[in-house]
Parts: sequence; structure tokens; C-alpha cells
Amino acid sequence: MSAKVVLVIGQLHQGGAEGQLVELALGLRSSPWSPVVACLSGVTEPHAGTLREAGVRVEIFERAGRRDPGR
Repeated sequence: MSAKVVLVIGQLHQGGAEGQLVELALGLRSSPWSPVVACLSGVTEPHAGTLREAGVRVEIFERAGRRDPGR
């Protein structure tokens, strides 16, 4: 059984940090860690599709309003 590690990011649009997160998540698949990506906005493409196709779970936590304590 592998342990889960959650990688949190604001968005999954094109960008340096986003690209690095994708590389990290894909690399973790062959380790004892099972990556899960938590995205804090609805801006998820193009990277969410790539991650999901590779078998990495992507969870979206969009804000319901300006202040959203449930998020």
C-alpha cells in the first residue's frame, strides 16, 4: 500500500510552477507515494487532463464566493 501525498496549487493553467507540479506528480507514481493534486480554482487545463490520463487523481476546490471557509 502506498501513502498519499497531496500537492496543492492555485491553478493548473500553463506556467512554470504548474509544469513543475505535473513533473513531480508524474515522477511520484513510481515511488512509494501516491500523488493527489488539489487545485484551488476552476482553471485546470491543460494540466488536469494530462494528470488524469496518467492516473493521478485531481480534486478541484473552487471558491463559492469571496470568503469561503468551507473550501
